[in-house]
Amino acid sequence: MTKEIWKHPWFILLAVLCALTLLYFCDIKFMVMGLNILVWDALAAGIYFFVALWRWAKEKNTGKRTLAATAIILAVLFAAPVLLFCLAIVGRLPGYIQQTEPQTRRTFVAEYEKNLMGRGNVKLYERFGPFLLPCDVEEYTGAVSMERPEDRSIYISEDGKFIVISYFFMVPIFLIPLE
Repeated sequence: MTKEIWKHPWFILLAVLCALTLLYFCDIKFMVMGLNILVWDALAAGIYFFVALWRWAKEKNTGKRTLAATAIILAVLFAAPVLLFCLAIVGRLPGYIQQTEPQTRRTFVAEYEKNLMGRGNVKLYERFGPFLLPCDVEEYTGAVSMERPEDRSIYISEDGKFIVISYFFMVPIFLIPLE
């Protein structure tokens, strides 16, 4: 029975998504194409339920089942943007800014959540391929301003002891010990 399960690519994808989601909650993020694992989970679930709904509707090709499947899909298509807009207002949609320090070639990613009032949280990660590992610095909570992207900088401090990371206007500025 177990050999038959692993022959299906859908179950392999599901197992990988489950493992990466567990890592996400252990503060090891997986990010591909600017999307974290929770977005990939939602996309996989959406595709699975869309296919399952249409299979259900075609079982007994009745007009009622097709109408129900169409109504559910339309309701989801209209509700999803409203949900995303509400999450953006309260500042629960994460955004990512990344940059590579030219001398050490280390890439740092700032994960930020910002509400419409300009307040939010910023947490710093170091990128290793598609994985983001947390840096040993405190998470910043307070005013977050991204008005001037030309002020984004990452460099080695003058004394050569720290990598200075400044992605936002004025605050936060992260200092990572140069190892």
